[in-house]
Amino acid sequence: MQGQGGTEIAYTESTAIGYQHETEDRLAAAVTVDTGDVDENATRWWAAILAHGQGWKAMVSRSDDIVYLSPWSVRVEDERRFGIDWRATPSSSQDSFLSTPLSSTEAFELLIEFCSLHHLGSQCFAALTTTLTFPTHKHYGTAATLPFPTNVGRRGERAPGKLIAIDLAHLSGELPYYMTLSCTHSVIMSSLCGVFCPNIPCNLVSPWLHLVMNEVPMMEEIIDFKGRYHEILAIMCAIRRPNLSALWVGAVISGLVPRILDFVKSGAPPLDLNFFTWTGCPQSFMDIAGSGPYCRTDEKIQRADAWRLLYLPTVVDDDLYYENYPFTPWELVGTTSIKNSVARIRIHRCCDRHHLDYQNWTWQLEDGSTSVDQGLAMLPAKPMSQERSPRTEITESARLPAVKFSLDQEASRTASWEIF
Repeated sequence: MQGQGGTEIAYTESTAIGYQHETEDRLAAAVTVDTGDVDENATRWWAAILAHGQGWKAMVSRSDDIVYLSPWSVRVEDERRFGIDWRATPSSSQDSFLSTPLSSTEAFELLIEFCSLHHLGSQCFAALTTTLTFPTHKHYGTAATLPFPTNVGRRGERAPGKLIAIDLAHLSGELPYYMTLSCTHSVIMSSLCGVFCPNIPCNLVSPWLHLVMNEVPMMEEIIDFKGRYHEILAIMCAIRRPNLSALWVGAVISGLVPRILDFVKSGAPPLDLNFFTWTGCPQSFMDIAGSGPYCRTDEKIQRADAWRLLYLPTVVDDDLYYENYPFTPWELVGTTSIKNSVARIRIHRCCDRHHLDYQNWTWQLEDGSTSVDQGLAMLPAKPMSQERSPRTEITESARLPAVKFSLDQEASRTASWEIF
């Protein structure tokens, strides 16, 4: 994208300690990162990535005096500084330092080499999903709080495992899809909140959330260890929605979980129509078609089914079509008489379940043309293995805190208010 339509990536004057091989400031670096044997162009890129403040700017467009930056633009605000330890390759030029940033392909290859150098393995995928949450942090005005590295010295020359190498090769071609997902903050937040939501009646939201939101954090195995609750929560959500397990890891690492929990506790978390079709994970009762005929033997129809039917596109406009999704993902409670329902519901009384199929995403280009994108075809995620890992202890039972909690019904109240 660089150079197209006003887009530009540029380095700033801020660089990581050690870029100019200075010696007097070496001790000022809290952590020194070994970048390996790289040329000056690659070293300049690392110096910008690890710079204090903002070492690079990705300008998407300009309008008058306003510059619009990439949604992944970041500033390092931590007082601790990074240093880099690098050795120039024989082919590098010793006379000048290149000022043109690396292309996306070159930067990706450099990251793969770095992962190989430090034997990072699957940590590179955790880093990717953490980066995917940055635009969501920007939208909600929260800072990404990443753990500070403790040891990034060289660990010897060894190629990544075969599986990791193959996955990284596939990732290069799939990266544009993940970037689209990342810059759609509503999809990211909807996906993370949606783990808690489907198949629960709106009047039971508070009891459903109470255990995991209030009692689990107070368990003695969790309360005394900072960050453990969020780690346990990520594991629970990964088991419930394997397709989103990596994204939950990224949300925990970047510190997005408190914001997610605030939305879920409110009873009306964000919803995005594209989420279910993009990830295959239901976010709302509307994404679940149900089973069996709509009309029961007692001539009643579930209110949730009535909403599903009224949301289906109509052939003849009768002003009864629900153009908007429900404002909350929780299912309506109760039934209504089929004979008192509108004709658009009654004609489906004996039908098999209907559902909407996703066709494509259409891009509207600046020149007026369109581009049809069928999306990234992905196989369903395999359920997580129940086999015990040497690093995982599975307990058959857990002791919950002997504390009396007053059950807050605010989530149920809000969910019911929004859906009726």
